[in-house]
Amino acid sequence: MHFAAKTMALTVYDLLLNTDNVLEEAKREFKASTKGKPYVPGILDETVPPGIR
Repeated sequence: MHFAAKTMALTVYDLLLNTDNVLEEAKREFKASTKGKPYVPGILDETVPPGIR
C-alpha cells in the first residue's frame, strides 16, 4: 500500500511540474475516449452501507 501511494503521489507531482502540457493532453485523450458520455457510478444513490441503517 505504501508503495502504491508513493507511486501515485510521484505521478501527480510529475504531472504538475511537467511543462510539456501532459495533463492537457491526458484531458483531451480522456474526452476523446469517453466520447462525451458522462460517468455513471455502479452504486445507486439509495444504497446504504451495512451497519448504518
